[in-house]
Amino acid sequence: MHIEPIQFGIYRPEDCYVVSGCKPKGFTFIYVLDGAGKFCDDTRCIHAAPGDMIILPSENDYRIKTRSQSMRCYTTVVFPCGMGNGEIAELITARMPKIAIGINRRWFFEAIRSRLSSPHAYAQKAAFYSIVSLIYEINMPHPEHAAESAAVESALREIQRRIAEPAIDVGQLAGLSGLNRSYFIRLFKSRVGVPPRQYFLRLKVEASQPLLSRTELPVHKIADDFGFADQFHFSRIFKKWTGVSPRTYRENGARA
Repeated sequence: MHIEPIQFGIYRPEDCYVVSGCKPKGFTFIYVLDGAGKFCDDTRCIHAAPGDMIILPSENDYRIKTRSQSMRCYTTVVFPCGMGNGEIAELITARMPKIAIGINRRWFFEAIRSRLSSPHAYAQKAAFYSIVSLIYEINMPHPEHAAESAAVESALREIQRRIAEPAIDVGQLAGLSGLNRSYFIRLFKSRVGVPPRQYFLRLKVEASQPLLSRTELPVHKIADDFGFADQFHFSRIFKKWTGVSPRTYRENGARA
C-alpha cells in the first residue's frame, strides 16, 4: 500500500475548486475539519459536515463547493496495491462515499502529515500503520462506549464555539458532558491526545495561522480576536505550539 502526502486545504465559499483524478486506481480520503460543503463528480454530490470523511475513487475528477463559510480539510490518496491488500481495498470500498469519524481527528491527521514528510523510515511506517488502523477501525461495530464518545464530541463543539474567549472552564465542560471533572479530563485526553485547556490553546493557534499567512491584520488585532491578553501572550503560546513567533510565521508564509 502507498500513501500520498497529506495536504491541508482551505476552500472558500466564493470559489469553486476542481480536483483532477490520478492513476493508478486508489482512494481519495478527505477529512472535514470545519465548515460544510459538497463534493461532486459527474454522477452525484456528497454533502459534508465537520467530522465527516469523504472517500472517493482517486481516478475521478471532482468539484468542491462550500456553503456560507470556508471549509478546511485534510486530503490524502491511498493506493492499496500489492499482494495482501485486497482486504484493505474491500474495507475502504465498504465505507464509501462518506463516514462520520468524529471532530476530534485533527491531531491524528496532522501527526500522519508530519510523519509522512519525515526522512526517518520508522516515522513513515508509523504513518502507514496509522492509516491502516483507521481503515480497520471505521469498519468495526459501533463502540460500546458511545455515551463517552458523545460527551467528548459535545465538549469539542463547545470549545470550538468559544475559541474567541480568553479561557474555558473545564469544570463547566465536564458538567455539560455529565461527567466528573477528573474523569472528563482523562477521557478527553485519551480520545483527543491532549487535555482540554491545551486543546483550546492549540485550536486558537491553528485558527490564527491563516490570518497570519493570508491577511495583513496586525498581530495585536489577531491576538485580541482570539481572546489573548495581549500580543506578547499570543506570541508566547504561538511559539510554544509552532516553534516560531507569529511574525516569523507570517514572513515565512509570505515567501511561500
